[in-house]
Amino acid sequence: MRAKLTITSAVLLAACGQSNKAQLHEAANQSEPAAAQVLNNAAENGMDPQEAMQEAGNAAAESNAGTNAQ
Repeated sequence: MRAKLTITSAVLLAACGQSNKAQLHEAANQSEPAAAQVLNNAAENGMDPQEAMQEAGNAAAESNAGTNAQ
């Protein structure tokens, strides 16, 4: 899970020169569904990218915890 978030963070940082909205959409395109939903919503609402990444990581972790518990 952390590797996925690290990769997504790297993609976000590599997108320098793009708008925050474009960076968040790009990160969402490379994320699992729970994180992608958070990132797409953050992009549309003008959320700070760092805060969005944190929330996306939390959403992905919760999603994975639910999947692993079954």
